[in-house]
Amino acid sequence: MKFLTQEDIKTFLESKMDALKKIEEQEELLKELEYIAANVSSATDAKIWLYDSKTQQLTSRVPNERIDTTMGQSIILEVVKLKLPLLINRISDHKLYVQAIDNTLQKSIKDILVYPILDTSDELVAVIQAIITEGNFYQFIKDDLENLRGFTDFFLNTHSRFKHLSSDKNFSQVDIEKIVSLRLSEISQSKKRLEEQIAQKDQYFAEIVHELRTPLNAILGFTELIQTDNMESEKIDYINSILSSGNSMLELINDILDNAKAQSGAIVAEREVFSLIDELESLVLLFASRMDKKNICFNTYIDPQLPKLIKSDKKKIKQILSNLVGNSIKFTPHSGAINLDVVYNENAHSIDFSVKDTGIGIAKEKQEAIFEAFTQEDHTTAEEFGGTGLGLNISKQFTAALGTQLCLESQKGEGARFYFNLTCQSKDEIDPHLKAYDFEKLNTQKVALLFSPNYAQALGLLEQYFKRANFTNFQRYDTYHDISKNIDCIICSIDNVNSLNIIEIELNKVKVVVYRKEMLRELDFKSDAITLFTLPIRFKKLYATLLDIGDNPNAHYAQKVEKLVAIVDDNAISAKYLKVVLEKYGAKVLLGRDGSDAIELYKNYNLDMMFLDEYMQHMNGSEALMEMHKLSLHEGAKALPQIIGISGMSTPDELHKMRTSGFGEIMGKPFSPDTIAKFYFEK
Repeated sequence: MKFLTQEDIKTFLESKMDALKKIEEQEELLKELEYIAANVSSATDAKIWLYDSKTQQLTSRVPNERIDTTMGQSIILEVVKLKLPLLINRISDHKLYVQAIDNTLQKSIKDILVYPILDTSDELVAVIQAIITEGNFYQFIKDDLENLRGFTDFFLNTHSRFKHLSSDKNFSQVDIEKIVSLRLSEISQSKKRLEEQIAQKDQYFAEIVHELRTPLNAILGFTELIQTDNMESEKIDYINSILSSGNSMLELINDILDNAKAQSGAIVAEREVFSLIDELESLVLLFASRMDKKNICFNTYIDPQLPKLIKSDKKKIKQILSNLVGNSIKFTPHSGAINLDVVYNENAHSIDFSVKDTGIGIAKEKQEAIFEAFTQEDHTTAEEFGGTGLGLNISKQFTAALGTQLCLESQKGEGARFYFNLTCQSKDEIDPHLKAYDFEKLNTQKVALLFSPNYAQALGLLEQYFKRANFTNFQRYDTYHDISKNIDCIICSIDNVNSLNIIEIELNKVKVVVYRKEMLRELDFKSDAITLFTLPIRFKKLYATLLDIGDNPNAHYAQKVEKLVAIVDDNAISAKYLKVVLEKYGAKVLLGRDGSDAIELYKNYNLDMMFLDEYMQHMNGSEALMEMHKLSLHEGAKALPQIIGISGMSTPDELHKMRTSGFGEIMGKPFSPDTIAKFYFEK
């Protein structure tokens, strides 16, 4: 009830008077008065302390909660002493604030307003403690003092009833048993309602995620289909950026659920085997274009000695790094720098992650607070840079789930460095002998690094990569004419590419790798010998170029296998994407829109496969599958085809429910052509 006139306040208080008269318990009366006090001010919560002049103690409606006003200092005690109100915004910075006294509400207090209630003899009767919690962007103003002054008369009119309500009452054993029985019944019903609400909330989140994943499935899927067409390397990078962004959006959707889990302490690490280098490469690609727009120098060092595969929580590691790099971009000015370093420690079998920037930095006294949910350094940070203040809190909880700690080094105005260490306890998690790169094969190449002043840092980092990879067959040159014969590859910048003798290079079949800082900067000429890369350095891509290694995105399309396949999905775009992919693999496709269509397709066609969506109107996938299973048991009935369930939820409960219904194989949205191929070709 913010921004109300005194007349509005008066009307509101009068409307509450009749309801208050019906209350017969002091605790309930105080609770209602606290609610009213919060509503007539800007408070998110309020607490009323009754003052006893004989004992000089404040008591609340909470049993045995008292404050001795004769000892110590605090904001509340200062109000009792002076009999004057205190309004303090940004309470954590105030010298009088004592958490044990001023925060018995046990809330994350941002602002506080403490108002004394005096009777006609100017004697203290009670104290109102009103607060605004963190995460709310408004604060107390002088009008709130006036509003609470109006509340004082209202409070005094009810005060005479407190003594009557608090008088002792004698209950018989029967009365006590009835009261206890009634309370237990109320608690049981409340518990049941709470469980129902939690179930409804979980179902709501799951359905929202399903609805978001379905269109994302088509976006990511069709983008991958575009990717399979022959196109220039740089355009493939743009397509990869779309894919990475779409996948990041998907992870953000999942992050909504993660934040809800974090509030209930339900975050746990999930272990899977994956390529950390592949995940980091896609992460670098995702953020490079954003940094290009701000002219930020993005330096990345992804240790080439990293194991090919590790066993850990891929999503959490990637989300932590995404949050940290995203924050750095937000708080780093134009022409600044951001370093992402991932280093493998062979002796400790651990991986060190670090994100360092030259941004605005964080003051020492604010460094603990920024890890709290919905918290930024101050209100100007939110206004200037945006954001919700959730990223660091989630990252902190994710690192804790991984068994490590997110650390911070920073000074105001001097940038920040966030870092953590991932320790792998067994060879199941890190096999130090299995590497992503063949270093012996790399040394069969002879490489010349052509120096350029504007790219000195990048070339220096490239030398660091080579040395770490035990690659010794390279040499730095100042000019093209200094380069020795029998070179396999020249690495240079776009600044000195014009100094090359392209005719000589093409005749000798020498590869040329050209680095540029700006994505849109093009060469003055074209040559099949030249491969154009945009910084930052991505060693995996360079390695593949040096050894003429590349993934063939058309590998699955090279083979065709004829199968009769049914797709049953009520989302036309999702079904269309799946149909296009399957037809490229050689399938003849039949379409259906709900469970009843699935049953008819099974009855009328000799299907090899069926892709069956779980969430459809009229009849869902599980219901259709159970009905088809019943039909297949009849004498002379045809066998069921291979049935792959499709789900946009993919929660453990949902997957368990689908498996219980009979789905042996489940494909979660979004799914790539590779995922579809595994089901299509491997069965």
